[in-house]
Amino acid sequence: GWFPQKREGSCGLPSFEVSQLTLHDSPCLTMDLRITDEDIIAVSEAPRNKSGRGRKKAGVHILDTFTRAQKCYFEVSESTINCCDVGQGLICIGSDDSKVRLYRRSSAVTSGGSCSSCCTGHGG
Repeated sequence: GWFPQKREGSCGLPSFEVSQLTLHDSPCLTMDLRITDEDIIAVSEAPRNKSGRGRKKAGVHILDTFTRAQKCYFEVSESTINCCDVGQGLICIGSDDSKVRLYRRSSAVTSGGSCSSCCTGHGG
């Protein structure tokens, strides 16, 4: 947890800079987040279309940790993404369709760029 900081014999509460980003239109939930030194990875549910019929695709947003600018976005599935994890240039996501998808990120992804990803995932 966050505990009061003790400096020079006195206690103080931690302070935070709070900012907010809108990644997708409502109603759509952010289902999981992962933060690395360079990226914030947010995965979403697959929201219903405004007409109430069908679904939009769930997606993955990759943001710059420092500027919070979107580096990349890609759609994944018409099933809601429940979880994600990252490591060694990979993004692993699990979704309601019982599939686990593994994406290897191109080193060419820059701010405002597109993600070229290769799905090597499998169901399970």
